[in-house]
Amino acid sequence: MDVVNAVNKSEAEIPVVWKTKPDVALRLMGTVGCRLLDQLIEETKKMAVKDKWDLNKIEVDYYDDPEVDWEYMMVVLDFGCPRAQAHKLWLSHLEFVKSIEDRLSGVAREIMLTKVHYDFESDP
Repeated sequence: MDVVNAVNKSEAEIPVVWKTKPDVALRLMGTVGCRLLDQLIEETKKMAVKDKWDLNKIEVDYYDDPEVDWEYMMVVLDFGCPRAQAHKLWLSHLEFVKSIEDRLSGVAREIMLTKVHYDFESDP
């Protein structure tokens, strides 16, 4: 991948910011889902370090959409690069997530497909 804003960060330098209480995730996804979410976050940090992404932080928040009676956890990658570059990195992340989802089955797959969603933020 063509990296415009390559940075050298360690995994420890990429904070995970929970904008909701972790027990909300436990209620929504159970222990299996929480373990999957934690693994996904750790693998995302490893990918960001390996590929030298300008990733400022990862935010995790809870959303409840009453119009469609749907609850889920939102994982937001907060990039420190221009939007066009951040979008490319985010698409790369979505391919990675899809590869994980394709290897899962049963409850684990259902949780990843229905209870965890993704977005990104970037510098203007």
